[in-house]
Amino acid sequence: VRLLNRTHVLVTQERFLYSNKEAQDDSPYNYTWHIPFTYTTNAERVDKVIILTEKENIVKLSKPATWIKANNDFRMYYITNYDLVGWKKLYHQLVTDHTIFTTTDRIQMLSDLLSLVTADRLDITFPLQ
Repeated sequence: VRLLNRTHVLVTQERFLYSNKEAQDDSPYNYTWHIPFTYTTNAERVDKVIILTEKENIVKLSKPATWIKANNDFRMYYITNYDLVGWKKLYHQLVTDHTIFTTTDRIQMLSDLLSLVTADRLDITFPLQ
């Protein structure tokens, strides 16, 4: 998930395995799913489900935002990764006022971070900062 500007976000999907990344790219099946997408930003919380069907999707936000957190309340079972700027903005929000996120959202972010570090998709030094 990457905020392209204040009103558009790029959401991409790929198969997630804990094993090495090369094994994920070798599949002849070109995995894509219908992904139910909800989000919270600094400006709003959107619980209305948007179904994403492509490998890359551009979602138009209804209000301008400076950060985005996907998959409200961990309702759907998928791991969410953000670009480094996105992770840093979420971290800053957590330090500034964590109550903007539900307890479930905070647990989800921690779970996603640990899964991504375990799969070598995120540098372990980032969550330890």
